[in-house]
Amino acid sequence: MSYFDNKVAPKREHRLNFVGSAFGGSTCELLGCAKEGCLKNKKRSFSQATACQLGLVLGMALTMPDTIFIIHGPVGCGSQIHSSDFQVRSGTKARGGVPKPLIWLSTNLNEKDVINGGEAKLRETILEADKRYKPIAIIVMNTCSPSMIGDDIDEVVRSTQETVNAKIMPMHCEGIKSQVVANAYDTYYHGVGRNLDLSPNLLDNTKGNSGKFQLEEINYKKSKIVNLFNFGSLTYPDEVETIRLLETLGLKVRVFPNFAHPNDFRKLSEAALNISLCNVHDDYFLTFLKERFGTPYFIHNMPVGIKNTSEWFIEVAKQLNLEEKAKEVIAAEEQEVFSAIEPFRKVLKGKRVLITGGIIRVVSDAMLLDELGCEVIAVRAHHYDSLSTELYTKFNEKFPSVDVSVAPNQAFELINIINRDKPDICLTHAGAGVWVSKLGVPSLPLFGGSFNYFGYKGAFEVARRMTRLLKNSSFQHRLSENTSLPYKKEWYDKNPFAYIKD
Repeated sequence: MSYFDNKVAPKREHRLNFVGSAFGGSTCELLGCAKEGCLKNKKRSFSQATACQLGLVLGMALTMPDTIFIIHGPVGCGSQIHSSDFQVRSGTKARGGVPKPLIWLSTNLNEKDVINGGEAKLRETILEADKRYKPIAIIVMNTCSPSMIGDDIDEVVRSTQETVNAKIMPMHCEGIKSQVVANAYDTYYHGVGRNLDLSPNLLDNTKGNSGKFQLEEINYKKSKIVNLFNFGSLTYPDEVETIRLLETLGLKVRVFPNFAHPNDFRKLSEAALNISLCNVHDDYFLTFLKERFGTPYFIHNMPVGIKNTSEWFIEVAKQLNLEEKAKEVIAAEEQEVFSAIEPFRKVLKGKRVLITGGIIRVVSDAMLLDELGCEVIAVRAHHYDSLSTELYTKFNEKFPSVDVSVAPNQAFELINIINRDKPDICLTHAGAGVWVSKLGVPSLPLFGGSFNYFGYKGAFEVARRMTRLLKNSSFQHRLSENTSLPYKKEWYDKNPFAYIKD
């Protein structure tokens, strides 16, 4: 029985061998704690500023063109969509699409609805969305309140689907379900896999042939097609750089799921290989696609950093018997990038760096910074699970003395660590940079904007931007002199992990 036979995706805490969101120590201790099972039992007696998985689901869902979004819950749950409008428009335009305003509706549940149930409001909202906007798809996102009172959004969708033209996709995004927001990736893919039409579509341009020749032509075309799976923190320049590398192997690259049209998902089964850029992001859906269509998939860390990119690229090529061609490309690319970053290495050599962000991203960037001559003093991941064991084992061999912590945000711990370790510069996830800057420490975002972070070009860009920040950090110094943080002096004298309990 497939997970996709169920209405709701399983929590990662149940699906994976071990998942944790609270830890402080070394990589060796983290690996041992995870293996022994104690990581699951670690909790915080005080917690600050965690994230809701609805936000991550929205980050993926809002990129789907010709789709209307319904937030089933209080109206405030959808307020974050306003801040995504520019990002989605710019991403659409960059990919050659026509930017359109994001259209979302809320069932606007109130106290009376929480007592009597909100299913009638949801049904009414779906019908109104289909009648007024005539979309290709409607995504219904369940929030905490209707989940707690037992609203059955799947039954509402099932009974309403017959009367609307749009394809309706229910998604269970309740933030109260888990402290591990990475569950949101599985939630989104679960809604897509269960409800969108993924049935195979014959490849184009095979008409006119028949029988054996048509089959051979289809198989040949399929051997040259790969699906590349993107995600919210992958910038468009990163996407372009990754596609550029794959195209040097003579491959045709199709990109899913972000910014893919609902009708394009029928092309998923046409590829010879599904390629992931992140261990944590895609395993749930790629396993499903292999079970349903027999399409092999490739998951091998992130192509961030020079050696990581070369390793990722050669492993992709091996899957398609293109290894010799990949070696030629790697030799040329490495020669060029090592020469290009040499001037920056002189500035970056010995600089002490702390990295905070996604579980795979932080250690991948640590390996890049080592190539640039920096000293990595600490990494801080949003969560930890069994999908990252291989990478963290490799990281432990290279950086056995580096401090490792696991925390979904928790700014109070981050501030304590930075105040204690005094890094020269930090690489930070969205939202963390402001805290770092208020301590007078330069901060480079881990992703975002129109910058490169992935591939060989990404290695050059990170080196260039870090050098520029270190040469002029007057803004951070002036900010620290004119702002104050909301923590008492006594907190800085404590162990930053004092609130983590077994």
